[in-house]
Amino acid sequence: MRDYIGVSMRAAHECVRSGAEELALSDETLDSWNDVDDQADEPGATHFMSAILGCADVPEGLSGEVLYGVLGFCYEAVRERFEEQFGVGLGAELSSPQCSEAIEFQKSRIAHFLAE
Repeated sequence: MRDYIGVSMRAAHECVRSGAEELALSDETLDSWNDVDDQADEPGATHFMSAILGCADVPEGLSGEVLYGVLGFCYEAVRERFEEQFGVGLGAELSSPQCSEAIEFQKSRIAHFLAE
């Protein structure tokens, strides 16, 4: 799983640097998603991997709707990773510093890009 995420993140960084509108992953990487997911036992890993796939599998481009889904997957990864520590439910999420930090980070990124 670490290799899958590493390859994907390097491709994502290159995509951002080059100004590309879509994350291009090799067919090999895309085809390995299910195998990697079957081995992913780290809490939140599947959601994070789904966010990566969500950026790569966008025939119509990274629309607001697609980005909403990607941000949702990222938040769910954080929530799942820390739910043992804070419990499950809205009250637990509100008391989780990690969940609050994820929301604030996403809001700041959205505000930054809307201001451009």
